[in-house]
Amino acid sequence: MVVDACEYPSAAWLTCDPGEKISVRKVFDNFSPHTHPLFYISSILPATVIVNMPSSEGYSAESQFSFSRTTPRVPMSPVEFENALSQALTSTTSMIRPAAAAYMNLPELDTMLVEGRGGSFSLDGRPVASPVGQQGSVLSGTLQLIFTSRPVFERWHKYFNGSRDFHFTLNARANISANHSLNAPAKSLHILPDCSVALCREGEKDISSGGNRLNTRKSDVGWRAFTGVVSSDWGISESSARRVLEAFGAEEVSPHIKKRLQKSLDKPSKSFFSSLGRIGVSSGEWQVDAPAWFPISFPLKKRNLRLSGADADRMAESRGLVLHRGLLSPREAAVFVAPFLEFYYHNKRTPMNHWLKKRVHWLTPS
Repeated sequence: MVVDACEYPSAAWLTCDPGEKISVRKVFDNFSPHTHPLFYISSILPATVIVNMPSSEGYSAESQFSFSRTTPRVPMSPVEFENALSQALTSTTSMIRPAAAAYMNLPELDTMLVEGRGGSFSLDGRPVASPVGQQGSVLSGTLQLIFTSRPVFERWHKYFNGSRDFHFTLNARANISANHSLNAPAKSLHILPDCSVALCREGEKDISSGGNRLNTRKSDVGWRAFTGVVSSDWGISESSARRVLEAFGAEEVSPHIKKRLQKSLDKPSKSFFSSLGRIGVSSGEWQVDAPAWFPISFPLKKRNLRLSGADADRMAESRGLVLHRGLLSPREAAVFVAPFLEFYYHNKRTPMNHWLKKRVHWLTPS
């Protein structure tokens, strides 16, 4: 089950069968303990739960590590591998946590590590899927960390029972992981009600202080800048303004309405792009996650800047999978499919729902 922990949470139950087909089996709107009590959910709840948090409610990091072995000619055991990851995660968490606390404007004690995993391993510079059973002097890899605030963690972790296979991710982080391999340059933009969050992985040369290869920046303008103007100028509710913008983006309005909307949206568009420029979103191609009604292609057009909406069909196809999303549009399904693919691993010799990547749960708050 993937939970979209946005302003109005929803959830989807996804399955993947041996025919390499992902299916969205059921969608829960207005998802909360009050509307979907545990006794009801427990009858269908799968073992794995992924909470996809708004990018403004967390901080993600990627940092490379290396571990020197004292017995390079002895094949690495699972215990040695876990100990190496544990040491690397402990030191990296201590190094990254101050930046995470500063970004979320929290004390470090309330900055919770909610996800920690390793990937892109190599031994003596030789890439390996798993170092277990391999010989070598130096183990290298990339650690991926996600932090959030204590209230956010406790709200969701308590609800789903800590004994389950339970994971956190961030929206922009999930989009990068679903569309790009680890270490590849990537850019993701998450447009929220009152802010926008840009997550960028430029490459090795752009490693920032503290060793984090991901650059996270937040602007102070979100989609309410657009709905607020339409609602005010037209004297309609915010929900009606959303429907107007959806029709506007799909070019399903008359020329007269289109001209009137263009005039109304001129000022918020300039403010929006100005705020994006201040956080480094001024050129290149960016994968954008925004509400399905929000018109990404228009009016969001600017020279040298290309914004493309999250597309669940394209995400699944890039992994050689087929997606059955029911009545959801590709953009609506992406908020559930991207986190699923971030944690999903397919190996011909193992069951389809095999979660290979190492989860260091003993270092995750419980």
